[in-house]
Amino acid sequence: MYDTITIDTTTIAYDMCEKYVCQQENVQKVSEIAWGQGYGATKKEFEETLRKITMLGYGLILISHIDKRTEKRADDSEVEILAPSMPKRCYEVVNQIVDIIGYIDTVWNEDGTSERYLYTRQTPTVMAGTRFKYLAPKIKLGYNELVDAINEAIDKQEEIDDVTVVDRIEKKEVENYNFIEIRKEAELLWEKLVGKDPSYGNRIMDRVEKIFGKKMKLSEITENQVDLFYLVLLEMKDLDSE
Repeated sequence: MYDTITIDTTTIAYDMCEKYVCQQENVQKVSEIAWGQGYGATKKEFEETLRKITMLGYGLILISHIDKRTEKRADDSEVEILAPSMPKRCYEVVNQIVDIIGYIDTVWNEDGTSERYLYTRQTPTVMAGTRFKYLAPKIKLGYNELVDAINEAIDKQEEIDDVTVVDRIEKKEVENYNFIEIRKEAELLWEKLVGKDPSYGNRIMDRVEKIFGKKMKLSEITENQVDLFYLVLLEMKDLDSE
């Protein structure tokens, strides 16, 4: 049904992961979890969720407000830095996943009109960056404008660096996954995990409820829910790797 998943805001999503971890541990605050393990569990929950979205082949947009902070330079002068407003552990996960950290700003013209631009390069006052080596540092804000700029950056990298760029088709691979194969693999994993420890049954059902938003058995998952079934299978594999 969708090509792109947008999360607004990223900080709220991270806070929800923290709340989920607290509920699992039956505490009010993540700091109440012994040995500081709650912080690591929250970061892991957040990271695994985002990575599964990208593994399914969806585009991912993470929106953040701006955090302004003042830093001192070597000459004791001060400069205001604009950066994404999110917890450190949250930013560490986001920074590893995204291809562009862009800052959106409004530029006013002399006639009183304004235009919005996306800045993709680090400056002394703005935190930004991109994995696209030749992406323009300033792009007029718009979907088509960004797509054109990325295509141009890819073409330049092929020409200048003599590299070959290929398209990734992860989503098509998942969509073409055989439903029967997924079900069979999930059934085998269920037998393995529950045979090792019956408590895994409840843990798997908790993951199913989290993905589908309601309680349901593996046998109740239908073929038109194959994408979500694939996520369940990934969750089961995570449990198996513990």
